[in-house]
Amino acid sequence: MGRIDKVIETIYIQIFLTAVTAVITGFIGRLFVKLDKKEKKRQQEEDEQEEFKKAMQEGLQAILRDRIMQMSSYCMEQGHTQVFMVENMSHMFSSYKNLGGNGAVKHIYEQFMTLPVVQLQQENQRKEQTQESQDHENQ
Repeated sequence: MGRIDKVIETIYIQIFLTAVTAVITGFIGRLFVKLDKKEKKRQQEEDEQEEFKKAMQEGLQAILRDRIMQMSSYCMEQGHTQVFMVENMSHMFSSYKNLGGNGAVKHIYEQFMTLPVVQLQQENQRKEQTQESQDHENQ
């Protein structure tokens, strides 16, 4: 019986090792499934963040384009600009360009930069003179 006992013992050991291997394999498989789900979720969040970033950049670029065009239009109607407007325009155009802005706004920016720059005091005097002329005509 000693030999049959050893065969049975060997069979039990093999069954035990097979069961332990199956449990470990199942555990590792579940671990990989969880890791894969986490990786997919992380990738999805990263993609969503990238889409949000792109939308923000495009929105900011559109706002800068609008402001550049509005300021240019206003100043061209006035026939001049002021120092602070030139500084603002330069900063806005630089930001617009860094966000991937195109050449259409560059042309408007270049036209704006050719406008004469008046000091605020000169502007106020010009407005006062215009107002006085209008008041004199109305009397």
